[in-house]
Amino acid sequence: MRERDLIASKQTDSNTHREVMERLYAEIRFSEAIDYWAAHFAEDKLDIAISNARHLDPHRRERENQVWQRYFLQQGRFLDCGCGTGFFMERLREVMQGDSSIIGIDISRTVLEYAKRRYSYFPFLNADVTVLPFKSESFDAVLVISVLEHVRENLPVLEECARVLKAQGVLYLDVHKPFIDPFVFPSIVSRSKGLLIKLLQRVGALPEMKVERPSHSRRLAEVRRNLMGDFQMAGFELLEQGTLLHSFEWGFYKKFCPWAVPLLIRWGRYLNRLPFTYYKNLEYLVWKKNYDGSPNSDC
Repeated sequence: MRERDLIASKQTDSNTHREVMERLYAEIRFSEAIDYWAAHFAEDKLDIAISNARHLDPHRRERENQVWQRYFLQQGRFLDCGCGTGFFMERLREVMQGDSSIIGIDISRTVLEYAKRRYSYFPFLNADVTVLPFKSESFDAVLVISVLEHVRENLPVLEECARVLKAQGVLYLDVHKPFIDPFVFPSIVSRSKGLLIKLLQRVGALPEMKVERPSHSRRLAEVRRNLMGDFQMAGFELLEQGTLLHSFEWGFYKKFCPWAVPLLIRWGRYLNRLPFTYYKNLEYLVWKKNYDGSPNSDC
């Protein structure tokens, strides 16, 4: 495909994605949510409490601050891809404490209007992470936090991040991973139920049921399947990988003992500090752009 046709194709996909996301964000049910995705898709206030606690967790803040201070230039130029409400931009501003420039992009105009009201001192742009409106080698670091599950493929996003990063620039990624509930039993119940349903469907005892997922919301297994290979194809070298947050089988607790959810949220602040990773479902990865130049031309 010629370069002009490729750009046109990417722009068409971008416009389609933008329309989908605008429809999804058209009605926000929980304005108190830090995460705009949760504000729309949460079932109740317990979901919002869980989501907000994960964003505000002191261990997560401490760990991320350490990583950013270790790898980011103190007075660099930063891009937050899929910035949402601007929450992590504000976090980064507090850590850098200098003349750093922080720009946020999001495909949803609706969420950006909210972000602008909340953090009016940041520049926000309406753009798709697969078609970034910046020249090559424009940024010292890029943040991609809980974004890949909302795009069709990893590689186009990572290639654009590599293009706009300066030589030896750094990409910080948060992504979910498989986990086991700290109390184990809820995970056994959840996985056993899933295996039983698949078995009954295979022998014809249950009809195949197509699970409807929100547009541009991919399963964890799909996001992670080729993640390491995609990063290498995009021209990145892994610098550091670690875990941030625990998780419980929240659906189990909400169904059988919803009264315990607030208590589990409080316990989570202590569980996050434990070194064990099998029960943690959010990890971070730090990547360095390991080549000069880029296969893509300037936008």
